[in-house]
Amino acid sequence: GVWVNLTPHVLNIRTAAGKMVTIPSSGVARCREYRIPAGEIGGIQISVPVYGEVEGLPPPQPGVFFIVSAITMAAVKDRKDVFCPGPAIRDPQGNVIGCDGLSRALL
Repeated sequence: GVWVNLTPHVLNIRTAAGKMVTIPSSGVARCREYRIPAGEIGGIQISVPVYGEVEGLPPPQPGVFFIVSAITMAAVKDRKDVFCPGPAIRDPQGNVIGCDGLSRALL
């Protein structure tokens, strides 16, 4: 299969064999975000995010798998061709340098 990275970042993914695979960004799929005001606490405005329609995600294609954000993946959890980055891999300074495999929605 072909992996298409629809996150805004280059992804470094650790494979089951322990090697790193780099997949460049090929555009961005995201959920439209709306905000509902929920008051303020100590002068800081509080809002509730509500996620709407997905933008930038192509329809399913044979042999093609899409990598998106976790929020976007959750919005299309019925699709078996959509994944998000797995747990973060960090360097000694705490910077994210990759992810450990990929995640999929519970089907």
